[in-house]
Amino acid sequence: MRKIRSDSITGYSGVRLDNRTDRYQAQANLTPGRATSLGTFDSAEEAATVVNECYIKHGMTAPNKLSAETMRHVTQLRITRRANALQSKREREMKIPKIKGVHGPEYKIQERIIKYLEDRGWFVKILTGTMYQWGLSDLLISHTRYGIKLVEVKNPEKFSFTAAQLSEFPKFIANGAPIYILTAANAENYKRLFGKSNYWLYLSGIAER
Repeated sequence: MRKIRSDSITGYSGVRLDNRTDRYQAQANLTPGRATSLGTFDSAEEAATVVNECYIKHGMTAPNKLSAETMRHVTQLRITRRANALQSKREREMKIPKIKGVHGPEYKIQERIIKYLEDRGWFVKILTGTMYQWGLSDLLISHTRYGIKLVEVKNPEKFSFTAAQLSEFPKFIANGAPIYILTAANAENYKRLFGKSNYWLYLSGIAER
């Protein structure tokens, strides 16, 4: 690693510019003879702000004089960075398939149902629930002989529907896309796929087992 330039390069105490990365390192000397790294930053002002905050947190005098304008600029940078990070997180989550909680009973039921269907020639796709695709069923399945169907997996002992499902499921059904509630990987549940939608039975509280 190339030598880090001295504080005099940045004009702020506890801030050094690493000419290897062109980023500013923030350090605090909270204990005599021992520097604590506070991270690296794109600007000297942000690094100096972090140094000041660290000293103040430990009841010490902030070593750097920063103008109100500089503080506002640093605050805006942080807000923008957090907003961008949150947006990136949301975009990543939108790409993750909507799978039942891995420790819950419905997840295990869903796994067994998927295998049961795949063993009988169905192509099974776990649908992704996002802010743009709310109110979808758990699975979309298709078969060369039987076509495309929508499946919602429920635990027969305890189940409920989300507000989005209560809003959207009736619309799917009314427009020719019946939704089938499956609760187990067995022949009895499999037969449901070839009749009328059984969503209304579960909605009315007379659910099939």
